[in-house]
This record gives sequence, structure tokens and C-alpha cells, in this order.
Amino acid sequence: MDSSREWMQDDCRMRLYGGNKADGTVLWLIGEEEASWLTALPEDAAVIAVSGMDWDRDLSPWPAPAVFRGHPFAGGAEAYLHRLTEEWMPGALSAFSLSPVREGILGYSLAGLFSLYAFCKCTRFRLAASVSGSLWYDGFLNWLNAHPPVRRAERLYFSVGERERKARNPRMAQVEDCTRQAAEWAKAYADQTIFELRPGGHFDQPDRWVLRAVQYLLDQK
Repeated sequence: MDSSREWMQDDCRMRLYGGNKADGTVLWLIGEEEASWLTALPEDAAVIAVSGMDWDRDLSPWPAPAVFRGHPFAGGAEAYLHRLTEEWMPGALSAFSLSPVREGILGYSLAGLFSLYAFCKCTRFRLAASVSGSLWYDGFLNWLNAHPPVRRAERLYFSVGERERKARNPRMAQVEDCTRQAAEWAKAYADQTIFELRPGGHFDQPDRWVLRAVQYLLDQK
């Protein structure tokens, strides 16, 4: 990729897709190292893929047991979100010569959980999507109900694979029900919201479904 379309600071890497108009819409795609499958973006839109985080630490809102063998979730999302919004996002926008009129955030799996968490906590995001988001995360639905977002959204998007509820891990098997509940919750806080039950399981064609979320947030037909 052209170095002028990549920005790095500390462990954070950001890659720009689109961005042909300085004052359009910017979507922050959390957890993606590259997104070359993003094609035909509108002239006034950009997607910035954000990578370099420790997923289990930086994208989890509070400590929780691991779902597989390995380290438990550390609960570092609040600290990560602060650096992301106060330091890294402004730095990347300056480097890419972008001054967006609106911003959104989205992600897949644990990054989808983080994106909804970030939307609730920050005034800068008017668009958000959780694609196969880990909304089964311990206590997250209760947290949503107790913490209304700090600003109203234009669009919120949720999707989950129809086979994800068949996960062997009982916590992860709650994902469809939790996503449906979150999408219902969202109706009170967004001008438009959508829930899609799509074909396949958690690992089936994630790029395709993230692209669908991008298109919905950008109101592409």
C-alpha cells in the first residue's frame, strides 16, 4: 500500500481506503489489518482500518473469563478507547488530510462489541455496526440498558450468522439472542436501525458481511 495511505503510532496502525473528499464520512473499521476488498466506496466516504491492538485486552470492556484456553479478557477497552479517540484518530485524520463531517465505527466479533461500546461512550460517532459482535459478553446487555449512548445515532447495524447460536461454548451460543436484544434496544437511540440474520456461522465470509455493514452505514443501495 502507498505509504501516504498508512499511518502508525506506537502499536496502532491505520490504513486508508477511499478518502477522495476531505470533508465526507469516515468509518473506523476496528481490528482489520487491511481491507482491500473494500471497493466502489462513494466519493465522499473513507474507511480507515485500525489494527495493532491486543484483542482480549483492548477490546473487552471489563474483565471476564476466557471462552477458550488462554488468557482471560482483561477489560482494557476504556483505556484503549481513550487513546484511540484522543490521540490516534486525530493523528490519522491529520496525516490523511481529512476533516469528516460525520464518523462511524464498526467491527467484527469482539471488535463489534467494542464498536457498540465506543458508540455509547463517545460523542464523535453517529454511525455504528456490530457484525457477529460478541454481544454475549458477560454483563454487556445489562450495561447497555444502564448506559444510554451519549448521542443519538443516524444508523445502527447488527448482524449475526444463523448457525452461530449452535456454538459449543454456552456463552457464545447466546449471541443471536443477545444481538436481537441489542438491536431492539437500539431502536430508541437511532434514526434507523437494522438486524440481519444471515447465512452461515461465525467464520463464514466475514469480509462480505462487514462490507454489507459498510454499505448500510453509508446508505449505499
